[in-house]
Amino acid sequence: MNGHSQQQNGYGQQSPQMGQQLPFGPLDIVQAMQYTPLTSIIPAAPIMNTFPIPTSLPLVSTRLTLSPEEQTQVDATMEVLNRTQHISSEEAAFANAKGREVGGMLMEATGMPYHVHLPPLAHGMNGIPGPAAPLPQLDRFAEMLLQSMAVAMQPPPPPPPRPIAAIPDHASTSIAYSEYQHTLQTSSTTPLTSLHTTPASASQPRPMVLIPAPPPHFTPEQYTHTPVSPAKRVADAKEDVTTPTRSPKKRKEIKTDKGQELRMERQVSIPESEKADAAVLQFVDLVGDVFEADDAFEPTESGDASMNEDAQMMWALDTIGGTEPCLAMDVQLKVQRALRKVTAAGRLAQVSVEELTRLQKICARSVRRVEEIRLDMGLSEAGEDAATAWIETVGKFEGALRGAIIVLEIMTGKPDERQIISEDVLITIIECLRGLLENAVTPLVEGKPATEKNPSFQVAYTCKKSMLSLLQSIVTTLSHIEALLPLIDISDSVINPLLFTAASPIFLENVLKDKEAIFNSSSIEGSRVASMEVLRGIFAKYPDQRTFILDEVLTGLSKLPVNKQSARQYRLGGGQSIQLVTALIMKLVHTSGVAGYIEHVKVDAPKDEEIDGSQEAPVEKNDEQELLSKQEKAWTAAQDAAGKIASYVISFYLQKVMKTKIAGSDSPYKGLFDIFVEDLITVLTCPEWPAAELLLTIIVRRLISYFDDDKQGAQVKGIALDSLSSIASKIKKCGVDLGREVKANTEVGSSKLGKDISGFVNGSVSDADRIGVQAELAKVTLGYLHWLGQQDVGYKIAYQYVAAKFLLDLVKKLEQQEAVSEELRGSVMELLADASDPLRKPTSQVYLEVSKHDLEVVHLALLSTSPLVSLFDVILNRMIHALEQPQVTGRQKALRGLGNVINVDASILAGPFVREHIAKRLADSSPLVRNAAVDLVGKYLLNHPELARHYYAVIIMRSNDVAPSVRKSVIKIMRDLYTTGELSMKIEVSVRTLARMQDEEDPVKELATKQMQELWLGPIEGALGELLDNFDSLSLGARKALRERIEVIVRIVEDKKTAGLVKAFIDEAITGVILDKSAKGSAADHMPMLKLIVQCLSEQVLEAQTGESADQTLLPKTLATLALFAGCAPTCFSGGQIKALQPFVLSAGKEDQNALYQTLIVYRNVIPALPPMDNAFLKEVETTLLKHVTKVAGPLLKEMIPCLCNIVDLLDDYACIATVVSTCLATLDRTRPAVLKVATTQNGSTAAKLMELIGYFARYSNMDKVNAAAGAGATKPTIANIKSSILAFYDDKLPPALHRFALQSFGQVCIGNSTLFLDEQTIDVLDKAFGGANDSLKIVILATMKEHLEEEERRNNEATMAENTDGQGHIDRSVLRGDTDKFATHSISPGLMQRYLKVILESALSKEDAMSTAGVQVLNFVVRQGLANPRECFSAILALETSSSAALRNIAIRLHHELNDKHASLIDSCYKDGLAAAYHYQRKLSPDVKGYRIDRSEFMALIDPMYAVVKANRQGRKKFLTAAVRSLDVDPTKLAEKKTCPEPSLTKFIAENFAYLDYGTTEEVHLVIYTVDRIMSVTGMSLLAIYEGEAGTEGNKAPRSELAKCAMIFSALMMLKTFLKQLYGLTEAKCRAFDGNKMGTAKNTQPATRQAGANLQLSWDTLPAAFSTGTEMSEEELIVVQRIFAQLLQTEGGAYQDFLPVDEEDDESAITIGDRQQNGEFDENGATTTPKQRRTGTTTTTPSSKRNRKSFNLTDPDTPSKRKK
Repeated sequence: MNGHSQQQNGYGQQSPQMGQQLPFGPLDIVQAMQYTPLTSIIPAAPIMNTFPIPTSLPLVSTRLTLSPEEQTQVDATMEVLNRTQHISSEEAAFANAKGREVGGMLMEATGMPYHVHLPPLAHGMNGIPGPAAPLPQLDRFAEMLLQSMAVAMQPPPPPPPRPIAAIPDHASTSIAYSEYQHTLQTSSTTPLTSLHTTPASASQPRPMVLIPAPPPHFTPEQYTHTPVSPAKRVADAKEDVTTPTRSPKKRKEIKTDKGQELRMERQVSIPESEKADAAVLQFVDLVGDVFEADDAFEPTESGDASMNEDAQMMWALDTIGGTEPCLAMDVQLKVQRALRKVTAAGRLAQVSVEELTRLQKICARSVRRVEEIRLDMGLSEAGEDAATAWIETVGKFEGALRGAIIVLEIMTGKPDERQIISEDVLITIIECLRGLLENAVTPLVEGKPATEKNPSFQVAYTCKKSMLSLLQSIVTTLSHIEALLPLIDISDSVINPLLFTAASPIFLENVLKDKEAIFNSSSIEGSRVASMEVLRGIFAKYPDQRTFILDEVLTGLSKLPVNKQSARQYRLGGGQSIQLVTALIMKLVHTSGVAGYIEHVKVDAPKDEEIDGSQEAPVEKNDEQELLSKQEKAWTAAQDAAGKIASYVISFYLQKVMKTKIAGSDSPYKGLFDIFVEDLITVLTCPEWPAAELLLTIIVRRLISYFDDDKQGAQVKGIALDSLSSIASKIKKCGVDLGREVKANTEVGSSKLGKDISGFVNGSVSDADRIGVQAELAKVTLGYLHWLGQQDVGYKIAYQYVAAKFLLDLVKKLEQQEAVSEELRGSVMELLADASDPLRKPTSQVYLEVSKHDLEVVHLALLSTSPLVSLFDVILNRMIHALEQPQVTGRQKALRGLGNVINVDASILAGPFVREHIAKRLADSSPLVRNAAVDLVGKYLLNHPELARHYYAVIIMRSNDVAPSVRKSVIKIMRDLYTTGELSMKIEVSVRTLARMQDEEDPVKELATKQMQELWLGPIEGALGELLDNFDSLSLGARKALRERIEVIVRIVEDKKTAGLVKAFIDEAITGVILDKSAKGSAADHMPMLKLIVQCLSEQVLEAQTGESADQTLLPKTLATLALFAGCAPTCFSGGQIKALQPFVLSAGKEDQNALYQTLIVYRNVIPALPPMDNAFLKEVETTLLKHVTKVAGPLLKEMIPCLCNIVDLLDDYACIATVVSTCLATLDRTRPAVLKVATTQNGSTAAKLMELIGYFARYSNMDKVNAAAGAGATKPTIANIKSSILAFYDDKLPPALHRFALQSFGQVCIGNSTLFLDEQTIDVLDKAFGGANDSLKIVILATMKEHLEEEERRNNEATMAENTDGQGHIDRSVLRGDTDKFATHSISPGLMQRYLKVILESALSKEDAMSTAGVQVLNFVVRQGLANPRECFSAILALETSSSAALRNIAIRLHHELNDKHASLIDSCYKDGLAAAYHYQRKLSPDVKGYRIDRSEFMALIDPMYAVVKANRQGRKKFLTAAVRSLDVDPTKLAEKKTCPEPSLTKFIAENFAYLDYGTTEEVHLVIYTVDRIMSVTGMSLLAIYEGEAGTEGNKAPRSELAKCAMIFSALMMLKTFLKQLYGLTEAKCRAFDGNKMGTAKNTQPATRQAGANLQLSWDTLPAAFSTGTEMSEEELIVVQRIFAQLLQTEGGAYQDFLPVDEEDDESAITIGDRQQNGEFDENGATTTPKQRRTGTTTTTPSSKRNRKSFNLTDPDTPSKRKK
């Protein structure tokens, strides 16, 4: 050897020699140069200026820097490339491809050989001092490239003194760098071995490179550069290791960037046997060198060791001076590499056992070397010395692990040699691993980041690459242990520490991000995977350790993260990830389910085939049957073992999840169990994870048992439902996917595999054929698993598990067959032979080509016969029955779980059983459940509109639900129904959505408005890009879509009940009252569509006139719609459209009066709003109307006269009206004497007709201009004459029928001239009518008031929209000047309403429907316009909310909301009076007063609408509930002075309302009970004392009847309390714990839910009938009432004695007895004394019951007051 090879570098280690493998990669070019032969005589720094930077591409002037994103991507790629064991086959293929790609680039790069001289080194490496710490090791990928690439050099002529071998005559030689040192050491030829070259045979000359020492005084300038000729460069194309041997290829020429030609040559592959021989020879030579170095070790007498210089190269420098030198790391790598080649070639048997044993002992020294060394987190500071020591320790452990790897590889290669298997060495290796994992890896993974001043962490963080390399070595060692386990038998002394060592990394979780952590996620995951495989190996080899392994795994579950994303880091082949523990559990189940085989089964071989010259003997049938019988027992035992393991795991999970105190979503095990189930669901369709089906089956059965157990609580059943729904969804999805494939395979041209699967699934084949198909399908799956098992041993276990499972199923089915064909039996036996021979790949003889998609379908088909799939119906049945749970959350979860299944297959909802239960939930008592049911059905209706008929009726009814959230959900669903439904459905949907525009909740109202505007006024389908300003310009498709939209509107307007909804909709579209005007969808955006609708309607009218339409009803309903649009949007019409309607006016008097009526409405509203029209047209219309004005009556006349007056105003032709009015007045005056003389029908009708004409003309005409246009001599048409002529018929001497006509006509006059309302004569007329007994006259006056107020409101709205402008944008100066003429009528309506408010309220509360409706309509305008004090109207409004009429009730509810929004504080104290008003109103309607109504079998309190407004605010509902209950409190001690006891029937009314009130939270129920308890604790106990005749009550002179009423009231309160406790599942303890002064706590704000199955009828049967009727009670009834009252108090068990006897709001309640005695408020007998009594000496004796309660309350430590202290 050269002398310089014995020196040491500055690292404290031996200088790397030529050919010596580097254990680490250089960090930069400076460090790289000192390890190359280029700088053997000069420092590295000058070389940087002498040679260019090495690159595989042409040099450029600048160097590029990677961006952070690019650097992150590069790091991720290198992380994959550097893995020793790739997680998937895709990663392995990726790494191989990248290696070939980079290697090819380096080989093709233009290189320059150099003349190199290698002188001996005097000191170190060229005199350059090394760094203080060794450099990190090469990454795996870089190491592979270094070994595979070659360095091109120009060898100089050999120096004369030294004999050398002949040098080949070629100019350049490609030699591997790894062989360079060996060439110098041996001074002999070395074969060229690399991934790109083939070793030369022994007969061929071996090229070598010999670098002599340079001459003295050599300088860098003397280097000479000799370029290599392109023709001399040869690059070997790298072949994939899996590619078969190929024939030699011709050379092909490649052009480089400089145009030079390169020739690449693909060499012929060498036979595997020659490669194996060369590998054995190389390993033996290398081991021989190691042995020679070991033999050269000579310890001296002083204990030191000495060896020659050649031997020192083999050992680690710090071990040379000891007694046992350890191999250097580079030597270990070379030995490991060579050993791996020999082992892979199967030639380790050619190496003698003695040599292997000696090599093991030498390598074991490195492991024993670290027995006394610890690598832990015990550093106190992070100095430079500490870092150096840490790095040295890491290096020692790295060497120990590499030595352990060699030892384990030798054991694995020769497991039968006992002298090679040493348990002591194994224990040492395991303890080394355990120490590293516990002391270093785990603390660093779970430790703090470097910024936290943790010295050990900081030091380790600086050596991040070294630590990563160390962890990779740990993983490799564990992998070798896992490979060794199946081959040898070891004792418990080895198994036990191995178990603990392998179990610790399973739950290792990196709490830091990859940038902050020392170990990245992939490296930690690799350690977990390796540990998992070790545990699996022990689990398979040693059954007695299985329970311990399972316990270790399961008890460590709590360490796992609950976050689903961070928990799943075990990657599957398809890109999905699961939790590592889930994969481990499934592998353990696989392992336990593997059955041993009796023998390799031999199938019948063809007669012309012979093996080894003899024909294989076929198996006899009897032997087959015996074999199958024996094997069946083995399979059954294996499957039972797998089932026990799976049951053990599931039992542990469920016990932790279900039995913890925090069972539910807050339980950590609940999250882990959810992840576990989801992982199993994920891999259920993967053939390589068959245990998922078994585990899920056991989970389903256990969860069903939990659900069926009545002893389990709601939380446990909820957890079961959650998991069952997820599993059921996956099962159904598998079935749907399989069904889709089966449907596709039934088509013509399908493959045989597809057709057989279809027959197998559909059951269209015989049982025998089905078994045969199943056997062939099983071969397909097993063939796939066999292929996977060649890559991963874990899949081999899965293969054996599946084989045992399939074969057991097939054998059992064969036993059930009466006759089995030979073909079928042969197929099964062939499958058995395949499964029993691990080297034989199962291959189907029927399905030759199976794609990956086919494989998935095959697995689904086989899965369809599994027990798990058969449990789907059971799960669905439990989910449906869960809809009937008493708990709201349980029903919600059931609906949510059912929704998950329905999302997969919505046809489930079509089943009658399911429909029945869903319909019940749509009418559930809880709004949360109803909303969930609506959402569930809504998705179903949207995705399957053809099946909407099943749920349409029930879902549409929910649009009137009491819960706003339910109504909103239904509105959204109705939109989808509208777009997909038929005409009838669209009409009903539109009507219900329009009705929601009047909703009391603003969010609901806004949603309905927006939705209808989008449906009716949104863009037309098929008219995209078209101008929506002219109907004629629309395309045919757009016209059709518009006509369909209008058809819905027309059909709704046709029904008079719903026409008002369309009118309100159009008003909103124009005014934007509900929605913000500035929002999208304002009037400006809607006007084009409204005009287009009017155009289309006009076109339909013309079609009806011309007979183009066959629909006979088209004309009337279209005209009605036009009339409605005219009243709401008159500006949408044009003059042409108005003239087109003239024929209907000209035909007045004929049969079609309806067309004339609708046309008059259009003319009346549109003509004044349009620009001036043709006078001739207007005159013609005027003439026609004047001709018929006296011939029509009723509604037609009411529209004709306003229309005529508008035209007269436009033509300024008032003379015609003057003539008509004057004539009517004269005729009316002449008629009155005749009527007085003879009251005939003819005279009465003539007078009525004349009064009607005069009244309408007086209302709608400008009477001043009419009077001015009147001719001389005629009766002047003045207001005074009109009033006197009409009121002349309101005479008692005339028939009452004429009174009504007179008041109607006079009312029209007053409406047109509102100042008449305050006229004295008018007041007298109104007082007379309201004071009379004729209700019809009252109704007429109320109707007149309503019309007047309506007209006032219309005028006010117009004025508000005008905003005091004159229409041109100018300010109205009259307002600024203070002109009050226009305000002259503003005080008329308030004065009129306040005068008759009492009459209006009495009319509204009348039991007559007509009277009540008229009064409510007036009251509606009074409240809306603020014409009276809200407090005066509020009680009547609350009473009307209890009306049985929905129309009246809705008006009252709307008024209540308006008053609450505007005057909440003003009406806050009126609710008590409102309850009393509601009671009296109900008593007026019916003698049997009830506080509830039954709506669709549901009890609803009458005051629910009232309470719905109040309960929005906590303080508001507290005041309401407290005041309402306290209104029933009666002090029995004051009944003698004044009868203050309310009617018992009022108590019944209030109690029934509070029994069925729609409480929002349990807090509200508790507050009612709390108030009842306070009443009973004071006045209730006082009444008991009076009944018992206690001292101090003898002087009570209250009548017994009044005391009995008081007792009935208190009894009703106690019965109400008992009923509420039962209905809402409250205990007395919970009621006692409630504090009314501390509301809003979390436990009291839970939703109030009625208990399912509770009695919903509050019965008063125990009380006398007088309680309901209010009649006088008999003596017996008085005694019964007293007994019932006492019994109810006895039932409470004296609970009321625990409450304070006085009001808690009384300040004196805080004064104790002692304080009062000190103040002299008690005498010596305990009687209370007032200040006056104390002065006079008199006393008042307090009842003993009260005294006792006071004393008891203050002294008993168990009372609430004491407990509170």
